[in-house]
Amino acid sequence: EEMLARTSGDLVSGTVSLHRFPYLLGFHLSPFWLFSLVALATVWWVRRLPTMGPAHLLCFATTAALASSPLVWVHTLLLALPLQVLAVQLAWSRWGGGRQSATRDTSLWRRWEPAFVLLAVAAIQLAKGATAIAEAPLLIQWFAALPPALAPALLTLYLFRCRPSPNGHLAQARLQATAT
Repeated sequence: EEMLARTSGDLVSGTVSLHRFPYLLGFHLSPFWLFSLVALATVWWVRRLPTMGPAHLLCFATTAALASSPLVWVHTLLLALPLQVLAVQLAWSRWGGGRQSATRDTSLWRRWEPAFVLLAVAAIQLAKGATAIAEAPLLIQWFAALPPALAPALLTLYLFRCRPSPNGHLAQARLQATAT
């Protein structure tokens, strides 16, 4: 109860949680409702997936935990480190580990895929800037807090683009995806 009592007022304006955005608009959303919405979305998404390997489950659970928490401080985002490492590794391997495969595929996404992933990782790593501007105008707070708040979900969606293998390992699924 003490934590719930701290999820209102100026304390929320210094976090990068999803709870911050309704608060900035003047809505005092109960942490219970945020958790409920994230839990329902998580159940809906997981039920849609045919299989989920251990690495995918870790990424999804991490993202759901960060999204449902009413207070996400910069050090809380450390929970997303495995997600960041898996996404960077996947981007590097899909890019071919070098320039040879990037020249074969001329699509904008494939050429810049590692850069987009690194931008999401940077948004998480540099989240301290988004928490330090609680006195800034509303629009600036929104634009500063949105990237680190959404980056774990975007990295998870990126990892889910690759189907899990039957034994649930991302590495084997990556090899299968690049072979086809």
